[in-house]
Order: sequence, then structure tokens, then C-alpha cells
Amino acid sequence: MNFAGLRVVADLREKLYNHLQDLSLSFFTKMPTGILISRITNDVNLIQASVSNVVTGLLKDVFTSSA
Repeated sequence: MNFAGLRVVADLREKLYNHLQDLSLSFFTKMPTGILISRITNDVNLIQASVSNVVTGLLKDVFTSSA
């Protein structure tokens, strides 16, 4: 379960990094650095936890319904 969550997060971080590279310099002038770092770190970690919980829940449901 952890591997699936980590894979999703790695893909998401890569896409996020690529998107940030394409933004204009004026965006970075207007947006405080702390907010960007906080969003990148905290939001991605929340998504990782959610994905792990969903995958675990789905597997539990599959094994419960087949038993």
C-alpha cells in the first residue's frame, strides 16, 4: 500500500515541478515562497495519505466481500 502511495506522490511531485518550471517570473514575484513550499509539501503529503487509505480500504472491501 505504501508503494502505491509513494508512486502516486512521486508522479504528482514530478508534474508539479514541471508545472512550476513553466510559470512566469511574475508569478513567483507575487506569490510568497513560504506559501509555495507549504502547499507543495503539505498538500502532496495529504494526497499520499489519502491514496494509501483508499487503496487499503479497497483491498479490505475486496477481501471482506469475497469471504
